[in-house]
Amino acid sequence: MEFPNVFMKTRAVAFSFIIIASFLWVILLSLELFTRWDVSSTSNRSLVVVLLLVNTITIIMLPVLLLLGFRVWLDAARLFFLLIAHIGTAAAFTYWNPKFQCPDQTPDQYGVCKLINIYTLIGCWIIPVVLVLYSGILAFTIYRGYPMEEEMQGIDNSTVGRQSILPIMNPEKERRPSTTSNSSISPLSKPAHISFSMPSCSSSSPVGRLSLDPHRISSKHLTPASRDVRRFTADHKSLTSAADAALRRHISSPASSFNPDRMQVDMYQKEPIAGNSRRSAGRLSKPLPPWYF
Repeated sequence: MEFPNVFMKTRAVAFSFIIIASFLWVILLSLELFTRWDVSSTSNRSLVVVLLLVNTITIIMLPVLLLLGFRVWLDAARLFFLLIAHIGTAAAFTYWNPKFQCPDQTPDQYGVCKLINIYTLIGCWIIPVVLVLYSGILAFTIYRGYPMEEEMQGIDNSTVGRQSILPIMNPEKERRPSTTSNSSISPLSKPAHISFSMPSCSSSSPVGRLSLDPHRISSKHLTPASRDVRRFTADHKSLTSAADAALRRHISSPASSFNPDRMQVDMYQKEPIAGNSRRSAGRLSKPLPPWYF
């Protein structure tokens, strides 16, 4: 159970006041014993010694309570001991005060003796009064502490219940995995393989010869995809050379009529196709377009 700051400050002030009062009271009682040891009665000297011991114990005990962590049972136990000690000695001194006899000397000495006894009687009740007040405050705080604790728990629960909808205001929400499933959102499909066709280029042009020359590319730097492109380039060059040879033969014989199908058959019969013959033959199954010539 957490106690309010007001109570903790009141406790520190009360203990500090009691420590200072006990220290001053020890000094005054020591002076009284030293100056009036021969003229005071036996009962008076005994009660003054008891008061001196009780205040010395108080000076040692209260700083320990202030330095250690606050615990209710420890504070209450030591407070109960101090109450019994201080109230007991003060009550005993009050009971024996009328019976104290001052020495029969001059009237001034008799008046000083009575005045010292009255001051001692008043002073021995100061610390018990402060201890009683602090005990009442402690009991009231403990009594009010349980409803206070329940109210604080209620406030904490309400704070936890109303979480912010913004992710920046609630960092735990960002770390928490989402439990909702969006069925309307379909997963990204695996990208299909996209094939690119090689542009047709004449072997007579410089650009065509540069791009279709397989010997300009080193084989050790080729990837599997690059090897397929190189193989396709070689097939295309072979087909282009075969088509040019068939065209020249057809032009050299004027008597023969132009037959693209026959030229295509002759090209396949005379020039072997490197690489995948089925794929290359399938692509040249149609007659050549007119713009080729």
